[in-house]
Amino acid sequence: MMNRSVAKETNALASSIAIVCRPRPNDAPSCTRRTFQAELRAALENGLSDLQSGNIAPVDLAQASIGPGIAVYSQYKEVLEANGDPVTVRHALVMINHELDVLLGEQSGSLDGESQFCVAWFEQYGFQDGPYGDANTLLRARMASEQKLRDAGLLEAKQGKVRLKRRNELGKNEDREKSVNDKLFSHSSSFFSTTWAIVQRLCRALDASGGLDHCAVLMAKLSPDATERVKTLAYRIYQICDRKGWTDEALAYNNLVATWGILEGKTKEQREKAPPKPGELEF
Repeated sequence: MMNRSVAKETNALASSIAIVCRPRPNDAPSCTRRTFQAELRAALENGLSDLQSGNIAPVDLAQASIGPGIAVYSQYKEVLEANGDPVTVRHALVMINHELDVLLGEQSGSLDGESQFCVAWFEQYGFQDGPYGDANTLLRARMASEQKLRDAGLLEAKQGKVRLKRRNELGKNEDREKSVNDKLFSHSSSFFSTTWAIVQRLCRALDASGGLDHCAVLMAKLSPDATERVKTLAYRIYQICDRKGWTDEALAYNNLVATWGILEGKTKEQREKAPPKPGELEF
């Protein structure tokens, strides 16, 4: 945990990953690449769910996913291509990483349309300008509302260009340490407009003074389903940043998930101090 004495002001590991090796039976069968891929998908679906529920830091997710993936590969004497050539360990690791990317992408499909648009746009342009025509195409494909994104302050469009706003641009005066204000938590509030907006606000709150406590106040107003969507999206955005080499941006999402266990405890305390009224939980 981040608050243990050995981790304070040090580069201590957030996660420990153990790889257990067991002898393979001498009579282990061979399988085709297609069979391996199908079994790999099933193993990673279960493994990813376990890893995420354990709040493993996104920076460790790809490494930890090798376990359930290579367990499938190594139970066979050989995994064979269609032409009879063996699938190497190196190629198996490439397949594992690819399936992990696909699964994280599929998880994004459960998000609201506006958040799906933000993910797709971020993956292509980051926070830089892009053509309005591309944005319009993505908005239609995700059945997202441009007006809703504008109203939430997430999107800027002018002179034929579109860009996502950075989190430090979102509602600069709206939630400045006054997050207990009911107005911030109303259904019309931009904070609750999309999962993307919630993730960005939580990341910003975590960087501020009293970040964990501020995040807990915000999270206490979210429904359980909403908090799970927030964590799912944080993993997805980290994955995009990591692939693009956006190290500084990736750190914000990694920190959010890495502190999730602490945040859950503080959120529970917050709800016990000020229990939500019936129908008050948002999003």
